[in-house]
Amino acid sequence: MHACCLLPAVHHHTGDMALCVPGSKDVIKCITLDISGTVMKLAHEVAAAYCGGARWVAKGRWEVPSEDTMRKAFPRGMRDTMKEFPCFGHQAGLDSKQWWRVAVANSFRHCGTSFPTEGDFEKVFTRIYQHYAAADAYHVFDDVVPLLDWADSQGLILGVITNNTERIVLDTLPMLGLHRRFDFFVSSHALGHEKPSREIFAAAAAMGNVEPGSILHIGDTYEADYKGARAAGFKALFLSRGGEAPKEAEAMPHTINSLSRVREVLCSRA
Repeated sequence: MHACCLLPAVHHHTGDMALCVPGSKDVIKCITLDISGTVMKLAHEVAAAYCGGARWVAKGRWEVPSEDTMRKAFPRGMRDTMKEFPCFGHQAGLDSKQWWRVAVANSFRHCGTSFPTEGDFEKVFTRIYQHYAAADAYHVFDDVVPLLDWADSQGLILGVITNNTERIVLDTLPMLGLHRRFDFFVSSHALGHEKPSREIFAAAAAMGNVEPGSILHIGDTYEADYKGARAAGFKALFLSRGGEAPKEAEAMPHTINSLSRVREVLCSRA
């Protein structure tokens, strides 16, 4: 398994104005982003993709679960797989495909699906895995590229901190043309620690060669992204795309509903 992917952090803040989070004098030199729910989302519902893959193989030879059944089963399958192989199988030495094979099998098991042969399951799994190898399986939010363009114009270092398999770093981001926009990548799969642990944020700070207090992390999960980052000494913004309020009132000034607001939130001072 690869160690955390690292591209040299070559950007340096060269503007005349220093960017700061309100209430802090620390100059922001680096922005890190969560991926799922922050940079992109799935373009199709998981249940549709899983059941569609099964129907493509079954062709009426066995009963395929309904999408409603899969909607209920998938979270249970994910919980089982996360429990057995935390951090996407880091300690067990599983690669992305191996981990997802277990997760897909557990999801169909919770549906009560019986495959006639192991070969039939492998065909279903291959079809599902192929689905997520195509660019049209994902939707990049419209506010992402403008933020990356602006951050680049400010000479900011850009990084990724994701609780996901290495596939999202090594395959998905390059397929979507986003890999060149970031200077470094940290995945829980490669590192063996996941947000909100201090270790994953510390790894990001080391990769970016930036002090934690000069890094702004943005993500859509309150506990993992916002609270985890702040506990590690980062500045943080909670991205609430659905408009839900943060769990704690004091986080309201650091809550945004779009990445387009990052420029507004960051104060500029000479």
